[in-house]
Amino acid sequence: MSTKYNMYPVHIIMDMSELETAWMMLFEVFGMLPPGLEGLAVVLLACFLTFFIIYAACKFALWLPSGIKWLLLFLWEILAALLHRLFGRAKDESGRKLREERNSRLLYSSLERQRTGYVNPHPRIQLEENEEKESVLEEEQEEPAREEQQEKEKQLDKNVYLERELSKKQRDELAEREYKRLKISAFGDSGASYYLVKPRWNEGKEHAFFCFLIEAELKKRGKRAELHITDGPDVVFRHKGHTYCIDVETGTNIARSREKVERKFGYYARDYHRSYIFVTKKKLKYKYSRYGIVVTRAKLKKVLKSVFD
Repeated sequence: MSTKYNMYPVHIIMDMSELETAWMMLFEVFGMLPPGLEGLAVVLLACFLTFFIIYAACKFALWLPSGIKWLLLFLWEILAALLHRLFGRAKDESGRKLREERNSRLLYSSLERQRTGYVNPHPRIQLEENEEKESVLEEEQEEPAREEQQEKEKQLDKNVYLERELSKKQRDELAEREYKRLKISAFGDSGASYYLVKPRWNEGKEHAFFCFLIEAELKKRGKRAELHITDGPDVVFRHKGHTYCIDVETGTNIARSREKVERKFGYYARDYHRSYIFVTKKKLKYKYSRYGIVVTRAKLKKVLKSVFD
C-alpha cells in the first residue's frame, strides 16, 4: 500500500517501541554505575539526547523536499480546478448569448417580412432559411431534454467517470464534490482521455485511478476486491481458496526509501498466495522487478486472465 502518510512530520519522531527500548537501556546503564560516577551518567544522557536530535533532524531533512513538492502539487490542482470552472462557465455563457442573438435576428427578419408583405424572389433560399431556423429551434429544445436524460441515466455514485460521457451540470457537481481531473490512458493502448477521479484522503489522483481500475476489472470477472487505505496492499481478492494482492506503485515510495519498499513486499510475498506490483509507468518496471511480479498497464488484463482461466 502506498505510504503517503509518511510525509507528515509527526512520523519523523522514532516509534514508541524504539523510545521505550532506549530508555530501558539507559536505565540499566545508570543502575550499573558505581557511586561517584554521576558525571558519566550526565555525559551519557547528553550523548543520547544529541543523537536523538540529530536523528530527528535528518528525518525532517529527508521529508522536506517531497513534502514541499506534494504541497505545491496540491495547490496547483486547486488553482487548475478554479480556472477550469471559471473559464468553462464563461465559454458556455458566450455560446448561449450567440445562440440567442441568432434566434433574435431570425425572428425579427420573419416578423419584418410578414409586416411588409415581402415575397422572396428566390424560394429555394427562403426554404433554406426556414430549415435553418427550424433546426436552431429544435436544437434549443432538444439540448435540455438530452441533458436531463443523461442525468437520469447516470447516478453519480462511482469513484471514476469518463469526462466526455458527462453533462456540464454533472461535471460541475463532481468538481464541487472534490473529484480531480486526470488525463491518462487506462491500459496504455490508446490516446489519453480525461477522467474525473475521487481520491481517498491519503493518495494522489493517479494512484486512486488505477486502484479503482483494477477493482472494476475484478468486478467484471465476478470478484469482489478489498481496497485498503492505510494498511496492507492496495487491492486484495480471493480465488479458489487463495488470496492474491496487487499493490499500485507510482514511484514515490521507492524514491523515498528502498528499504521500506523491500520490507513491505517481503511481507506480501509471505502472507499472500501471489503478490503483484502494478507500476503506473513502464519505466518503473525494472526498478521494482527485484521485489516481485511486476505488472504494467498493457499487461493487466493478461495477468488477471492467467489467474482466473
